[in-house]
Amino acid sequence: MLQHRTRLVSPRSSFYLLTNIDEHPEAFSIANSIITEHIEEAEDFLVHASEYEWIAQTPQSLSDLIAILDRFRSMHVTPWHESIGELNPSLVKHSLTQFAPTALLVGCWLQNVLRAPMAATPTGAMLAKIYKYQQQKFYEENNFVSEYQELHRLLAFTLPNVSSHSFADNPLFEESSFEVPLFLLSIGQFPRTYLAELLGVNLGWHFSGLNAVGPILVRKGRRCHSSTQDDTRIQYRDRIKSGCELALDAAIKTLAEQSNKDRATFFSRICVGALMITNIWKEWASSTDCRTSNYIATIKTDMIRILCQKAPHAIGYHGNRLIDGAQIDSLLSSENFSPTEILERLAKSKFIVAGKPEESLFYTNLVRWGGPMHMVFSPTELETISAWILTLSPVSEPHETGAPESCCTDNNPSLDGSTDGVMHLKSEFVRRSKENFRKHSVREIYHYLLNIEQYPEILPYAEQFAYNRLSRSMAALNCHIRPIPSQHYSPEILENWVSTQHREQVNAYQSLKGEPSITKEAFIDSSVQLAPLILIDGAWLQGMLTQNCIHSEYGRILFQILYEEAGEGDATRHHANIYRELLHEMGIKPPAIETREFIQWTRLLDSSFEIPVFWLSVSCFPRHFMPEILGLNLAVELAGVGGPYMQARDTLRHFKLPTLFVDIHLAADNISQGHTAKSLLAIRLYMDQVAVREGPHNLDSTWRRIWSGVRSTLPQPSLARLIAHKISARLRGKKVDELPRIFSG
Repeated sequence: MLQHRTRLVSPRSSFYLLTNIDEHPEAFSIANSIITEHIEEAEDFLVHASEYEWIAQTPQSLSDLIAILDRFRSMHVTPWHESIGELNPSLVKHSLTQFAPTALLVGCWLQNVLRAPMAATPTGAMLAKIYKYQQQKFYEENNFVSEYQELHRLLAFTLPNVSSHSFADNPLFEESSFEVPLFLLSIGQFPRTYLAELLGVNLGWHFSGLNAVGPILVRKGRRCHSSTQDDTRIQYRDRIKSGCELALDAAIKTLAEQSNKDRATFFSRICVGALMITNIWKEWASSTDCRTSNYIATIKTDMIRILCQKAPHAIGYHGNRLIDGAQIDSLLSSENFSPTEILERLAKSKFIVAGKPEESLFYTNLVRWGGPMHMVFSPTELETISAWILTLSPVSEPHETGAPESCCTDNNPSLDGSTDGVMHLKSEFVRRSKENFRKHSVREIYHYLLNIEQYPEILPYAEQFAYNRLSRSMAALNCHIRPIPSQHYSPEILENWVSTQHREQVNAYQSLKGEPSITKEAFIDSSVQLAPLILIDGAWLQGMLTQNCIHSEYGRILFQILYEEAGEGDATRHHANIYRELLHEMGIKPPAIETREFIQWTRLLDSSFEIPVFWLSVSCFPRHFMPEILGLNLAVELAGVGGPYMQARDTLRHFKLPTLFVDIHLAADNISQGHTAKSLLAIRLYMDQVAVREGPHNLDSTWRRIWSGVRSTLPQPSLARLIAHKISARLRGKKVDELPRIFSG
């Protein structure tokens, strides 16, 4: 890791940075420090907790750990009261809000398990299967995240995008509600480094019942909103049981793969992972329970939040009007502002009839149509105010609840806030990255990108690498090699181009008669040169598992393509492993791709690493390079369909080599329903979204970026030709297409 000046970071800012880590790789140090701190605490706890003495004696069994997690579920999981016969809407709403930072990141601890090279391992395949399960629908029409968001909008407020400043800075979220997702986001950055702990976290999440919290909240929230009984309980139970089975299977099989010498230590680390997530959850649940255990306290807390939000905008509108003898504007001023005092005065004022909202002037006069406060409050806020009036006793003083006022402070936390994490300064991080890695060969860059958990400082250089290649591709959009088919985007033109390209590839096929034009030795050598590329098959899409991509329509399509490339949860069907088997049949046994032995393998040419490094580089920034990734994905999926794969199959058969690798690609990449068709659909959906968000006039610039991705694997013009292209365009008064940058300088 780079060693230089650091900056203290608040939990809210850490959350923002980690949900945008593709543009803030300097936050890797925050993630690592969060994990190591929790590991140290958990290990220390295990040493002194008699309940865990069995770990040292029975490292081969997970049953005792599962039993502990099961007991935890019955004691600590739900931060609301299941025993209450009549639903308390305020409690449910509060829990729904405080769980949102975790709910909207469901599965985030597994978001990097399909990175090459982990994707090709049995454990990676099993964890990918669990991730896919977690992203599947809890309802027939909507996935869990969209259902949660819609319900929260109906009961409370519209949740901003989870990776936005508005979300992280929202004062309605308690500070403690970021602790669980911060931990899950952090460990999700290091699936290989902390594999055992990750398996433990996964076990803890499922067997302690944490995977049921979101569905239970949704079910209770729906009942609060519609006052109807929900019939999804059996469906939830079935899905929760499936998650437990998958998590346990992954832990058992990965544990069995460990050597006898390492198995006990690995098992202990699994227990540490399970303990970490349950301890963090218990702290959050206790914190939330303290705020929701008293109904009146909850209502008052909600009222204080409403006052905190409205007060800065209400000053100056009340003139000399009084409330319980005090000027309203004076009470609202920042130097005098005390929401508890305002509530007490409002409760005693002529505007409120304790226990009777329908008779209170607040409702009969102030907020009705034509009243001075009409449309100041949302319908949900009015419901909260009504509930607060109902809690006021007409014969006694309001209950003292000690509701917190901290929500009125720190509304805009900054990087220099509290000290829960440390981060390298971004400018220094970027400078050192570009300075250090430009000296390395393309082979070494390949190694660093495959081992990004140990070398996160490679990321600014990776963006520069991708930017350089894509800029050259953009400069040659009208080149005779795969030129852009139209200067203006049209889905029909794109589909026609794909159909024409496919037909040309099919028509170019000529069945092999006699000897092939290449010797067996040359054919094997060309296959070896493809190893750095094909052994990371699908890697350009490995960023699609992040929460910023997986919940979009086009993102889910691209994830499905990647999932199928990776064998759909079966490592033996991973395309890279099938290719490795083909190489073995050729008498070639390449080293593992993540090792230095692979990049030092003398059979490989330097040029064989150029395209793989580009794939890996562009994949690190899925949102930033989404247009280019969409184009690249289409080009790769279409590349061999038809003639190229059929000719390769003939040659393989001639040399008596297995044809499974080309067979599965001929089938999977078809333009009817296969990966090529899905690639087209993803582009269309993405462009539809751009048109809605930015207007149809911006489609052409995005279209050119997509086509630069389509062309990106072709031979590109030199740097000198790129500079000449830009100078020539400016001299002719034409706009030069410039790609956006994340890391300037």
